[in-house]
Amino acid sequence: MPVLPGRGRPAFGMTVDRILKDFFVPFVALRNRRRGYAVSIIKAGLKG
Repeated sequence: MPVLPGRGRPAFGMTVDRILKDFFVPFVALRNRRRGYAVSIIKAGLKG
């Protein structure tokens, strides 16, 4: 597994952090806005 210089952390960890920050956290925030959004957001994803 590649390690970035000076970080001592596997490079894939940075990818996971980016996915969490850029997709998952905003997705959960949107999903939690109102009751029913959790189902609606999944339905919209299936249609798209």
